[in-house]
Amino acid sequence: MESQSASLPTVQLNRWQSVRLTAVGIVIAFMLLRVVPDVYRFMVPLGTFNYATNDDSVVIKAPATRPKGTDALLVGDKVRIDRIRPFDRKPGLARIGFTQYNFDRWLPIERKGVERVVHLKATTESMASRAVIALRIFLYVGAVCFGALLLIVNPRLATFAFFLFCLGGAEPTSFTDTLFDPPWREIPAWIGDTISGQAPYALLLFALSLAVNSHRARFAIGAVLGVIAVAFGTLHAYDSWRVTYGALPAETYRFIYARAETITNVLTTLAFVAALIRTRGAERQRVVWVIAAFALAGAGRILSERYFPAYLSFWENGALLSLSIIPVVVVWIAVVKHHFFDVDFMVSRALVYTAITAAVLFVVGGSEELLTYIFYNNTNLAYGFTIAVSLVVGSTFGKVRDFLESFVDRFIFRERHAQRTELERVAAELLDADDAATVYSVLLHEVPRILDLSFSGIMMRLADGGYTLAHEWNWPPECVNELSADHPLTRQIYQSRGVLPEDAVRSTMVKSLFPNDRLTYAAPLYFDRNVSALVLYGHSVSGLDIDPEERITLIRLMSNASIALNAIELAMYRDAFTEEAALHRQ
Repeated sequence: MESQSASLPTVQLNRWQSVRLTAVGIVIAFMLLRVVPDVYRFMVPLGTFNYATNDDSVVIKAPATRPKGTDALLVGDKVRIDRIRPFDRKPGLARIGFTQYNFDRWLPIERKGVERVVHLKATTESMASRAVIALRIFLYVGAVCFGALLLIVNPRLATFAFFLFCLGGAEPTSFTDTLFDPPWREIPAWIGDTISGQAPYALLLFALSLAVNSHRARFAIGAVLGVIAVAFGTLHAYDSWRVTYGALPAETYRFIYARAETITNVLTTLAFVAALIRTRGAERQRVVWVIAAFALAGAGRILSERYFPAYLSFWENGALLSLSIIPVVVVWIAVVKHHFFDVDFMVSRALVYTAITAAVLFVVGGSEELLTYIFYNNTNLAYGFTIAVSLVVGSTFGKVRDFLESFVDRFIFRERHAQRTELERVAAELLDADDAATVYSVLLHEVPRILDLSFSGIMMRLADGGYTLAHEWNWPPECVNELSADHPLTRQIYQSRGVLPEDAVRSTMVKSLFPNDRLTYAAPLYFDRNVSALVLYGHSVSGLDIDPEERITLIRLMSNASIALNAIELAMYRDAFTEEAALHRQ
């Protein structure tokens, strides 16, 4: 058994939480690594050739000007990607013409059955375009992180669908894929296109999760939509691959995907209407706001797909797709303020804090690498800059940690500060308790009320050395209510000279008394250097987390309760002795 001299208690993740956090972290790291480095376009902007093609590589938008003495690229020309060697096929040849380094391009085309080569000269993308791209990246990072946080905290069908929507609902176009050589260049693009292609079906699943009550029906719908989403996501990725890397016509695949997406959008609208009909009162108002936000974001996505790149510029298209942050913000407010999805963030504070800390470290590390790359290409101080950033981050990480803790408590666990303050008040007042009944009442009723726990109990020591449930509040009938003198936990208590660990809930012996991991906190009360009682708290939701500050406050509260009970007992002896002495004097 753990000793009382163990280090201060900490909130730890169980195995399932760790696996979930790791899996989600790998996905968001992959998606963000594809798009976040594009922020460097502020320093090194792309060159755009002002032409665009459909998925058959046929020009649908041609540049207004052309270099002197060269042939012009016209609407209707076909870009012959197959005439470009496979090693040089990369994004920017079809769909939207752009380049990173070579601002002069000789492009093979076919016009009316005759092959020719046209010379194009790129223009530097505008500051408005670069600003919108950067804005979309920051919004995308925020959307993905919140969707991931929601899925980690409360894994269910609706949060999984919402996470997929955040991943692919408006993924910024990644130009960093051009940094890799074939075939590695094609792999991240294929994965990214598959995920983004599933976004409409994820939104439909999200809407149906709000409209359908039956868990069995939700599971069936999720299974069917999962297969459909994977199929059409793969079709979307294959369509993109055929255009860029396969040098093959793909407009037919694009047409099929677009029609399926249209049908999905109609079904999503109907599902949202059904969800609106089945809700009442304040819940209906929240659903209305969520539906309106998704409708606005969906309108922006539809306009983008219909009019970009033929009629919309880069920054106009980026502004439309940036509307996808609106439903994310609305859902965030609904979750944090109104417990939308039935999410109680108090249940998984450790997960939230761990996820946010990992995100901050990821951002700091990524920023350091990006800025080092920029410095390396512009100055000779790259290594000095890296060392400086590391020193600054290392010397100020205590402040960063304090900021993260205050941020989590301020915007997610808004009631935590009040809870800790009230716990400290109760702990101080316990020392002034007049009788044991007051102490037991505080432990049984006040503490569970402050921490929003489901049940509590006090197991008192018997004359034979065992323990029995003497005081309880909402005690579950399936939990143990008596420990015999020869019970393994009882024997371990006495073998350790009556000492339980400060964080007794981590003891396997104690946890085994409660089915389904419902035990939240357990602590001993001491009298005459023995464990006179066990105070036990639990919750109807398994795995409830109490943060380290609350756990330390509870330890102090239990110590004060032991002191108060001992003082009350001594006062009773003193009063009895005083009365007996007075009788003798008479």
